[in-house]
Amino acid sequence: MNTHARTRVSGAAAAVATAGLAIATVGLVAPAEATSAALTYDCNAPVIGSTPFTVVNDSNAPATMFVGQSKALTITSKVTIPSSMVGLLYAVGGRTADGTATAQGTLGGRATSTTLKVPTTTIPQSSDLTVTATGPGGTFKATKPGTVTLAAGDFTSTLNIYDTNGDPLSGISPATVPCTAPSGVSTTFDKITVKKDTTATKVAAANVRKGKKASVKVTVRSTHGTTPTGKVKVQVKKGKKTVETKTVTLKKGNASLTLPKKLKKKGTYTVAAKYAGSGTLVTSSGTHKFKVK
Repeated sequence: MNTHARTRVSGAAAAVATAGLAIATVGLVAPAEATSAALTYDCNAPVIGSTPFTVVNDSNAPATMFVGQSKALTITSKVTIPSSMVGLLYAVGGRTADGTATAQGTLGGRATSTTLKVPTTTIPQSSDLTVTATGPGGTFKATKPGTVTLAAGDFTSTLNIYDTNGDPLSGISPATVPCTAPSGVSTTFDKITVKKDTTATKVAAANVRKGKKASVKVTVRSTHGTTPTGKVKVQVKKGKKTVETKTVTLKKGNASLTLPKKLKKKGTYTVAAKYAGSGTLVTSSGTHKFKVK
């Protein structure tokens, strides 16, 4: 096989292996909601030149998460390569390919970069080649409410091409192929909606003797571990009559106070605490009964 033919094969091999990994690599940077629409990349294969490949990405991420929640992501991408290019690679002895791909992308508008290992891919003789790559996408942690979008960017693959004995094809392997994301269209392929986390408020007050002041403790906790901040309104009632109302500020999710008024009537009292919520947490409330003896 002459040098020119082997160079053309290098481009085909790189493009074939690269296409199956493109979106999988980009997908590692962010969560996904559902299977994306197809994106067409312009890959610059040696000698062959500009060559389009279509890729589709998917992930296991939920459509909705709450602030403080984390999710370990698994990313899957699928691409079908036309038989005309696959056949060229097979004709000069290419039987399998593997390697790495480094991809750029954005997560919520923030630039990201990641690398994914290319799985060993068998090269058919003449049919189309459908490649599916699945791998870990890292752990995404929701930190604030809003919509997080994942957009694909450019990527570059470095591919190793092997013959029937598993040896690298001389003059072909490894091959580097840069691929450019489509312009003029949205490259966002998934999104996740982050909501404020839920909270639970507990309030407690010990029984006291007539003429004494009641001490109140408030605890606010979020469902997924964010430390609650902000204000809590504390109100004490005897029956339907409000005896005392105070507002306290949480410190590490806790607050305590001694009510300024002495409780002069015996009986059962109800203390209620309502957490006002914050930019990341929703409101909640709790009640507790105590006695004045």
